[in-house]
Amino acid sequence: MKRWLNDEEGGVYPLAAGIIVFVLAFGGLLIDGGMTIYHHTKLSSAVDAATVATLDAYDRELWEESGEISLNDNEVRAIATRYLTQNMEEASIRNLTIDAQEIASP
Repeated sequence: MKRWLNDEEGGVYPLAAGIIVFVLAFGGLLIDGGMTIYHHTKLSSAVDAATVATLDAYDRELWEESGEISLNDNEVRAIATRYLTQNMEEASIRNLTIDAQEIASP
């Protein structure tokens, strides 16, 4: 028994196995984190594009006649949905609030 405890042959195997497990786990976390950042950036860009595109949904005739801006709710929803799905097919609009001052998705 004493000889077995003093024998140093193969002592690096447990260390190497631990390092391999750590490297694989860390690599997996890096890949998952990278994918999360990628999808977040892609979704943010799609939402920004949809938001900016909705600015084109104002009533042009009313604007030309009186200088007043009025948004057509149905057109805002249609444009926002179209631009969002063009930029990220998996995305969808669940809740969209439109009032005289802002367009928001709470």
